[in-house]
Amino acid sequence: MRRFNRFYARHAGALHERTTQEPLFANREVRILHELAHGRAHTAADLSRNLGLDTGYLSRLITSFQKASLVQRVKNEADGRANLLTMTAAAKAKVDEIDLHISAETATLLSRLTSGEIEQLTIWAWRTSNGFCRPAWATCRTHACAVRAAATSAG
Repeated sequence: MRRFNRFYARHAGALHERTTQEPLFANREVRILHELAHGRAHTAADLSRNLGLDTGYLSRLITSFQKASLVQRVKNEADGRANLLTMTAAAKAKVDEIDLHISAETATLLSRLTSGEIEQLTIWAWRTSNGFCRPAWATCRTHACAVRAAATSAG
């Protein structure tokens, strides 16, 4: 799983380098921005827990995001010990741009695969992420069809 994650992270980073003229973000920075953009984290503690990042390192990254006008810290009225993190419109636009380019490139890569290869890839991914694909193959096949349809429409 780690080997796949490293491969995918390198691939996504390479896609980002090829598809944007903006200064690049490190993979960890993109992960942080994604967590915030998709509402999976609202505080630094959430980010640390979700991503397994050291709190000191994370604090420095959040401060650099603030200086770059990508993230704002707002006092959490419910818990005075924590600040709520919100993304600026500029940060959301950057995340959306990265997502769009990576999705397009991924669809292009998938369009080169046969339907059997796409189904194998999908089953492998679901097995890996769901602890060997429960309840059974129907879920995997449904997702294989969705991936196949996305790949076909990209071609």
